[in-house]
Amino acid sequence: MRLYNFLGERELTIENVRVYTDDLNVRGLEPGTIYLALRACRAFIRWLATNNLIEDWAKQIELPRLHRKLLTLLDPAKLEEIIIAGTISTFDVRSHTTAAKLSCRLALRLILRTGLRVNECLSLTSDNLRLDGM
Repeated sequence: MRLYNFLGERELTIENVRVYTDDLNVRGLEPGTIYLALRACRAFIRWLATNNLIEDWAKQIELPRLHRKLLTLLDPAKLEEIIIAGTISTFDVRSHTTAAKLSCRLALRLILRTGLRVNECLSLTSDNLRLDGM
């Protein structure tokens, strides 16, 4: 939609997409936002080319390089404090047994230490374990 609004009556050409890119930069948009806008533009051009409406020049659109931010790691003691705090029930003490709290804490530790997704962690079974020393 952004490209459509920018183009107005202008033709969809690589030159106009470059001007569009410059316009996005001048407006001070974040590199990630510009990257997504240009990816959408590339996808649209590929769609037009797939439907034989234009030549495919999508690869000529240069995407900005994105710099990944380094993750801030938590101190292990702080992480443990968060896990404990997240498994203490304040609204209904009877609904959480000690075993349930322990299993929840173990799952949180496993997720945080291994990078598993919650869905992956929940679907683990004993068949997924290798206890033979790898």
